[in-house]
Amino acid sequence: PEFLREKDKGFEYTEADELIIAETMRIRKAIMDERADAFIVLPGGIGTLEEAIEIMSMKQLGLTEKPLAFVNTNNFYDGLVSNFQMMVGLKFAKSSILDLFAVCPNPSSALEFILSYKSKKKDNKWL
Repeated sequence: PEFLREKDKGFEYTEADELIIAETMRIRKAIMDERADAFIVLPGGIGTLEEAIEIMSMKQLGLTEKPLAFVNTNNFYDGLVSNFQMMVGLKFAKSSILDLFAVCPNPSSALEFILSYKSKKKDNKWL
């Protein structure tokens, strides 16, 4: 996004084939969603988590069928998955939310998941 470019002058990766500067974070995410064939989530901070949860929400609502994989390096996402399971157990979410993503032990297995992904029919109750 433009504000990061102005804030940190050395932020851009100059070896990239293409550099896309979005006006805002929301526009950045829309561009990312439009251009992506799939989503692989590496361990990261709150922004990474927010983007992954938005993709899960879009999948739940039937707005995208693109695969989503969390790379669970050193069990980084175990707590998050436990929270999703707790949501299901407490009836805050349907068990089908657990089918919206894969948890993979490393980047190679995440890529294997993405390449062999077949979309599952989802419960459209949320629409």
